[in-house]
Amino acid sequence: MTLPSSETAPGTDFNVLLNQVARFDLFIVQRVTALSLMQMFRKACDLLGKPLILVTDDNYMDLPKTNPCYYGTALGGTLGMYRQLQKNGEMDAARALEPQLELDRVNGREELKTVFSLPDHVITTTQELADTIRPYNKNITIFPNQVEKVFWEHDHALEEMDVNGQLKPIMNDFGLGTVPSFWPAKDKDGNVISINRIVRLGYVGTSSHMADWSTINEPWNKICEKYDGKIWTVYIGEPWFADQQIKGRHRRHWIPNSMYDIYLQNLRN
Repeated sequence: MTLPSSETAPGTDFNVLLNQVARFDLFIVQRVTALSLMQMFRKACDLLGKPLILVTDDNYMDLPKTNPCYYGTALGGTLGMYRQLQKNGEMDAARALEPQLELDRVNGREELKTVFSLPDHVITTTQELADTIRPYNKNITIFPNQVEKVFWEHDHALEEMDVNGQLKPIMNDFGLGTVPSFWPAKDKDGNVISINRIVRLGYVGTSSHMADWSTINEPWNKICEKYDGKIWTVYIGEPWFADQQIKGRHRRHWIPNSMYDIYLQNLRN
């Protein structure tokens, strides 16, 4: 079993691919949308009698035009030109390419249907994605994203203050940090009179999702402002997202990119 790597990238020598596929009982490819690449995998697996499995968790078939990846299935080099013009602020020139991009997107969408039809089996993460792919491949298994449930009754991390009444920072041990789940309300003498649940809002994203952030930035910050002192916001990955939060709040925690097992544990926390 293997996943796409530098050895299986477009342009790879077919004999190199055959040698790699031959080492395993089955061949798994992840998020492959290029028809030429999937056809190469299919040919290699057929020659060697190996099953081909596609793993995908993206729905490029039904994206609204407001989605930054709307033209993600566009064939040819127009998409690269379009994005470069946008990056340069040449919006009129970028918009002039949109009719050709739309045609390229539709053609790419048709090719994607063939991509879905070529594997022996498809693994995806939701019922909605399975329903989208099923017209092109009947052999589908749904594996939900494997993030364990948080059992609140076992989660007793208290928010702590130092002697000066300042919130203690979250300590990161080996990349792990436990975000408080309760805050103690105290009377004027400092006695705890109640333990209150903290709501934790989490956002996980790489720099490729900066454009997506604009769709939630305003309501996100309204929540942060309205419930200041009663929620923690936690950001994993790109630090830019944490910087977009309204200033002046101290109940904010950023977790840098980490190894996969540590990343999963941070999600559970």
